[in-house]
Amino acid sequence: MRSTMDLVEIDELDKTKSNGRFAHKVIRVRKKPRKASRRLKQKYQNLWYLKIDKDTFEDYTPLSDSDSEQTDLKLSAEEAADKNAVFEVVAQEFFRLFIPSHPKTRLVLDTENDIHYIMSKHVPGYRALDTVNKDELREGIKNGMFTGLGDVLVIALLLNEIDLKFGNLCLNEHNQIIKIDGDRCFARINGFKNKNYYITEADIVSLPFIYDYFAYNWLDLILHEPVGLHKQKAIRSEPRSIDVEISSHPRFRAEVNRALLKVILLPDDLIGDFIASYADLDSDIAEIYEEVLDRKSQLFKAAVYNQSFRRYLSSMEAVKLAHDYAEYLKKFKTTGKHTLPMDKYEKEIIHNYLDLRARLVNEVKPRRSVRFKGTLFSEKARTGSCKEDISAKQNKTPGP
Repeated sequence: MRSTMDLVEIDELDKTKSNGRFAHKVIRVRKKPRKASRRLKQKYQNLWYLKIDKDTFEDYTPLSDSDSEQTDLKLSAEEAADKNAVFEVVAQEFFRLFIPSHPKTRLVLDTENDIHYIMSKHVPGYRALDTVNKDELREGIKNGMFTGLGDVLVIALLLNEIDLKFGNLCLNEHNQIIKIDGDRCFARINGFKNKNYYITEADIVSLPFIYDYFAYNWLDLILHEPVGLHKQKAIRSEPRSIDVEISSHPRFRAEVNRALLKVILLPDDLIGDFIASYADLDSDIAEIYEEVLDRKSQLFKAAVYNQSFRRYLSSMEAVKLAHDYAEYLKKFKTTGKHTLPMDKYEKEIIHNYLDLRARLVNEVKPRRSVRFKGTLFSEKARTGSCKEDISAKQNKTPGP
């Protein structure tokens, strides 16, 4: 793990020019060359962005154990920041695990304050989505100029992201949509407990809209706005860059199906190995691991009867994806340049695909698709369901 002593500060980003895109301090940095380096390698010319502090939503309550009934001791500010940093780096690296175009994210130790920060690699061609003309963005998603939104949204659901505003999305040099700033992922286990984060079939069918799942910010469809002194609320907004045609568009649906299949195929033990390469504390590893498996099960149950996903499973594109994804994972490197033990998992990924295809294409009878009642946001999603309802859903028998 690098420390702030290993970095060269270039400048601090000006918040006033960010259009409210971020509330935390961000410093542009480069890595210092290692002493053993005889020449200045290209990697030391790469730009990184070091995030120093964090904004909070009013419902944030950092507890020492988010599910414990035996203690209500609050973490210190330093402990809460450290835990949030670990959760964020795991979340952002999960995006990279599923979507190759995403940048690397690393933990950095501030040696002066003995606290961890997040450092993210520069996105070549960076262009924040909130700076893109609304008509250009809407049409670009539909005509294939801008790609990857479907992939990002599925992984955002998997990782319980609740702050998916356009300011946290950008385009890279290839016009691929990239997710940045993941400090509001793993919301339920990281301080935002009392909302309905369960993923339903309606959510998958309605993407990029969300039907039941709660978020403070979601594209330009749900916005986190002030409703009084020191109070804010997630409020439905009239779509400006997203329209209902995107939801059923073949290109967008292909992205959603592709991301769903990757999540379902990924072996549980590989997920555990991946998390353990970023988190040091056994308690953090176990907490994130159980949460990801639970949400993976929710995605499976939400996708299993989706007719678009079922058709995709029987296609040659799905067969190719299973093999290509296994090849990509062989080359994937985590923190410290470690590779994943794919010698254990490659055959399991292919077996998972064949088993899934047999179960869903040949055995399970499809049912009628979800139909909506005039709005893509249910009453439960607007108000937040009670903890008992969430708990009951999450305690159902998991999928594969």
